Amino acid sequence: MEDSAVTFALVTAVAWGVWSLLVKLATRTLEPAMAMVISYLAAVVVAAGYIVASGGVTPVTAAGTGYAVLGGVAASGGAVAFYIAVAQGQTAIVTPISGLYFVVAAVLGALVLGESLQLRQAAGILCAIVAIVLLGT
Repeated sequence: MEDSAVTFALVTAVAWGVWSLLVKLATRTLEPAMAMVISYLAAVVVAAGYIVASGGVTPVTAAGTGYAVLGGVAASGGAVAFYIAVAQGQTAIVTPISGLYFVVAAVLGALVLGESLQLRQAAGILCAIVAIVLLGT
């Protein structure tokens, strides 16, 4: 894995950790869906700013657009569920469980994309599933 990919993954982890806290604070005074809409509007502004700052828009394809739209539907469905979960539960439990989405991504990556899943990675996924059970009880 490239060093830059690891760096960006670590930035993601920190940003999403802070995001989880801010969601909890937002849902103390806003309904979860409204908090999500406001949050995602801010995200659109940041993403558009990144596109402009990085030199502009690249060509758009029908297939890429379709996958992006479906990805947005999946992400927003998960986000609505996350905002509701954080509003109703403890951030210390909800965030780690929802953060285990990588288990689904790893399995789908192996099944759909043909990516390799080695024994060590499978053991990590099994440990993550055990963590879900322990956190959820």
